[in-house]
Amino acid sequence: MPLGLGFFLENGQKALHLRSIFAKCFYSEKMFALTPKIVEIIQNHFKRISAGFKDLQEEFPQDYELLQSISNPLLPAHKFNQLDLGESTDFKSVNFRSILMKVFSEFVDEIVFGTKNYTRFEGYSLPEATELMFRFVSMGSIKHPLNSLSGGLLAKYKLIEPIKKAWKLSESIRKIITFQYAERSKIDIKNLGTSVMDLMVLHNKTA
Repeated sequence: MPLGLGFFLENGQKALHLRSIFAKCFYSEKMFALTPKIVEIIQNHFKRISAGFKDLQEEFPQDYELLQSISNPLLPAHKFNQLDLGESTDFKSVNFRSILMKVFSEFVDEIVFGTKNYTRFEGYSLPEATELMFRFVSMGSIKHPLNSLSGGLLAKYKLIEPIKKAWKLSESIRKIITFQYAERSKIDIKNLGTSVMDLMVLHNKTA
């Protein structure tokens, strides 16, 4: 399956060497440089949310109706997707996960790439594409009845649709990251920033 948990969970000389390269990302001066940018991203997002809160579409978690019917068997069906807030109009159920994903996507833009001007992964940001790939591999294969009956062999040999989609997305991610690295490599080392991508380029040019 197209997943690796990264060198942080690997051992050996090669893994230790890679960690030493990326340790530069966590030097205190790097953190001091990134913190204001991260704070600005969070503040800007929540300012926009506050300004447009009335227009946010109300959403309820998956299976919310089923849980409501179990926990409140006497509740009328038409009230399953309503919050009991009395006269208040200051609260609503919103998809906070999608809000956090947008914030996290900007973090990755800033910390990993150092830019927002990179090709999207079939319309997805890097965190969105990575999460989707994980969902294809984990939930897609786990819920597939034939994969369960085969003991995971269908997933191993890429014979089920979720795994095929995961591999296709994995290849798209790999190609775009490789292209982005090549583009950053054209920049003079004096003009490289503090992003993970730039630190990789700097290390490879000066090692």
